[in-house]
Formats: sequence, C-alpha cells, structure tokens
Amino acid sequence: LESQFDAQQREAQKAQADLVKEKQDQQKEILQELDDVDLSIMKLERELLDVKAKVTTIHSEEYQFEKQVKATSRIVTSLETKKRRLAERRAKETRKEEEKMKAKKKRPVVQRDQPFVGIPYKREELVSTFA
Repeated sequence: LESQFDAQQREAQKAQADLVKEKQDQQKEILQELDDVDLSIMKLERELLDVKAKVTTIHSEEYQFEKQVKATSRIVTSLETKKRRLAERRAKETRKEEEKMKAKKKRPVVQRDQPFVGIPYKREELVSTFA
C-alpha cells in the first residue's frame, strides 16, 4: 500500500513537474516573442525617427524653394513692369517724333521771290588775303 502510495506520489510529482516545465516553456516562448516584438518596435521607432528627420528636411527645402519662387516672381514682375514702362516710354517718344514730323510737314514752305544772294567771292583770293 505504501509503495502504491509512493508510486502515485511520484506520478503526481512527475505530472506536476511536466506541467511546470510546459508552463515554463510557454513562458519562455512568450518572453521570446515579447523580445522579438520589442526589437521590432525599436526598429520601427528608429525608422520613424529617420522618416521624421527626412520629412523635416523636405519641409525646410520646400520652404526654401517657396522663398526662392517668391523672390524670383517678384524679380520677374519687376522686370516686366520695367519692360512695360520702357515700351510705353518708347511708344510715347515715337508718337512725339511722329507729331514733330507731321508738324514739320504742316509748316508752310517759305516761298522766296528772289533767291538768296550771297557775297560772291573766290575762295583762293579770300584765303590769300588773310594769309
């Protein structure tokens, strides 16, 4: 009876040890999976930080490009204004020239009854008298 009781005790202890070992194995597997998950999370966090840094860089570059575009558009607008003013000034000058030409054409031509009579002289005589 005692040996039967001891055998039952050993079997119960063995079954309990098996259960404990099985639970420990399950705990080890769960801990290993948790470690893997932690590593994955850390890797994803690093990737997220890298992406955030890239996004920040891209935003700053975008801001710089926007500033350059604004400055360039201001310059282009200024140059277009100068070009338009110059064209207007030239058109105004051209109109003035045309008006002068029209005014010249409208002036009455002076008709002389007698042609202009200057002093008749010979160049050689005039030069020799001064020399």
